[in-house]
Amino acid sequence: MVKMVLLLKRRAGMSVEDFKDYYEKKHAVLGRKILSTAVRYEQRFIQSMSDGLGETYDCITEVWFNDEAGMQAALASAAEPGNAALRAEDAAKLFERDMIRFYVVTEERSSL
Repeated sequence: MVKMVLLLKRRAGMSVEDFKDYYEKKHAVLGRKILSTAVRYEQRFIQSMSDGLGETYDCITEVWFNDEAGMQAALASAAEPGNAALRAEDAAKLFERDMIRFYVVTEERSSL
């Protein structure tokens, strides 16, 4: 499996409640549509963290794909002009865009 992990900060002046509501009802719906090759999509809202991450970021989003090809197909879909415009408009309503951090990780499981 391949996973995208995003660290996201809500737009200045937006309450946590409004952020969560918009994210769940609009942004996540758009994300699932554009990233149609994803096999799993989850967001985790940060309450607090001892290292201060919760003061900087409000959400960790994780998007899983079966393989690299599935992730590349999703990224190509996101880059299509119509989708890119939708994403940009949506992100401007929701995020501090210069704070977005994006990582690609491989997921390996081991038993303890």
